[in-house]
Amino acid sequence: MNRDKLDFGNGKIKSLFLAMFFPTLIGMVFNSVLNICDGMFVGHGVGSNALAAINIVAPLFLVCTGIGLMFGIGASVIGGIRLAENNVKAARIIMTQAYIQ
Repeated sequence: MNRDKLDFGNGKIKSLFLAMFFPTLIGMVFNSVLNICDGMFVGHGVGSNALAAINIVAPLFLVCTGIGLMFGIGASVIGGIRLAENNVKAARIIMTQAYIQ
């Protein structure tokens, strides 16, 4: 696969950024389309009260997603640092703790 050929240590920043940017952008666009379609189906099928309930719960969902990303990204960075130090046991412990929390 092409993504396996990315060299983060010696590659050009612009090409690395573009290689990560477009998949992220496509994922965000599809997520937005999913939310819009979900709102249309719920609003049309169930009614305005159900759509209001979804809009009340949506910020809670986003906060939970943000907390999960915070743990996942933070643990992956610290785990990567431990792997770079050849401390595999500490990296495994960090990733296990992040997964459990």
